[in-house]
Amino acid sequence: MAPAARVRTAPVRTYVAPTKKAASDLVSSSRRVQKKNVARAGAPHRRSAAPTVSARSAGAAAARSSRKVAAPSQAAGRTQVLPAMNQKAAKQKPTKLKPAKQKRAVTRPAAAAQPSLKKVPAAKQGGLKLPVSLGAKRLAGNTARGVERPRSGAAPSLSFLHIAVAAVLAGIVVIGIGAAILVNSGFFAITEVVVNGSAHVPQATASQLVDVPEGATLFNVNDSEVTEALEQNPWVESVHVERRFPHTLVITPQERTVAAIAYIVSDDVAWAISSEKTWIAPLSLSVAADDASSQADDAAADAAEGADADDADDAADGTDQADTASSSQDLTGLDAAIALARASNAVLLTDVGTDVDPSSGKEVTSEVVLAGLAYAMGFSPEFRAQIKDISIPSVEAISANLENGVEVSLGKPEDIQQKEQVVKRLLEQEQGVTYINVRVADAYSFRSVPVS
Repeated sequence: MAPAARVRTAPVRTYVAPTKKAASDLVSSSRRVQKKNVARAGAPHRRSAAPTVSARSAGAAAARSSRKVAAPSQAAGRTQVLPAMNQKAAKQKPTKLKPAKQKRAVTRPAAAAQPSLKKVPAAKQGGLKLPVSLGAKRLAGNTARGVERPRSGAAPSLSFLHIAVAAVLAGIVVIGIGAAILVNSGFFAITEVVVNGSAHVPQATASQLVDVPEGATLFNVNDSEVTEALEQNPWVESVHVERRFPHTLVITPQERTVAAIAYIVSDDVAWAISSEKTWIAPLSLSVAADDASSQADDAAADAAEGADADDADDAADGTDQADTASSSQDLTGLDAAIALARASNAVLLTDVGTDVDPSSGKEVTSEVVLAGLAYAMGFSPEFRAQIKDISIPSVEAISANLENGVEVSLGKPEDIQQKEQVVKRLLEQEQGVTYINVRVADAYSFRSVPVS
């Protein structure tokens, strides 16, 4: 028999699977790389950390490296027959590289580094450059939340301010209590009230209006109540209250200024008009006779001062005759109103219409009365003293009767000062003037009689 032919087989190549030590070295090297990345990410001068390697990518990298080591090279047109043991090891060894263990190893450093990455930018926003430590992390966290530590020197100044404010408040309280005690103290209690009268407000009338409450002191007495009580009288414009320590209160009424007196013929009454253009009160014409006699007395006294003894006796005899005449015959009507206006140093308005209805304390609303009042207040005091009365039948027909008997036609209350100057100049330059027309100040006219 011919010998059996030998079958030639390809030489068997063995495959050595990676050992446990090689696998563990691979995992440990991967952990070292990840720790370095985490340390770089947690550094305070880094703005952003290096991206961490996920467990899945780490497992995939380990698998790829294991395949490169474990994969046998195949020759072209040949097959490799691996021993059963080696094939089992090749199948089992790579499966031991479970990604779960590497996931725990990789994710823990990344989780620990995450809080520091949030605090470092907050610390940088506050302008602080601190090393990454526990105290630096706490301070950075407080700064990020807006918590500021008080300065060491602020506490003493703040306490001093509190002490100063408390002292001031205590002083105010003490002063207030002392003032309250002093105001209501009986040491300055009012025991005497002196009420003065005036020309048209008798002292008895003023005393009836004033009522100072019992127990009042010079400090707590109400001046406004006293003033309001006296202002019930239309003649009172204001009240002067004087305190004379320790127990006296002096009250003096101040009267309104009389600018004119309107004589109403239909009612035979004279009304006083204030400079505020209000009706004050009606005047009693019976007083005018007494005023006229007193004026006669003053004239006689003036004459006696500048005369001899004989002349003084004659002046005294004339005074006696005037007193006898005044006592036997009182002034009435227009003459009484004229004497009353002279005594009040006011201008008398005559020929007042019947439609005028005066009332105490009310404003003057009559147009013609307001026009006459404008002349009375517009003339100078020197020229006003020369006026006997101003007739106001109408606004256009206003005229003034002077003490020397000259009649002046004034017309509407316009260019009052200029009209006064024209009248004064004519009275000084012309002789025997009886009538002057200054309704138009620039085109005046006058009449005069020859003087012998």
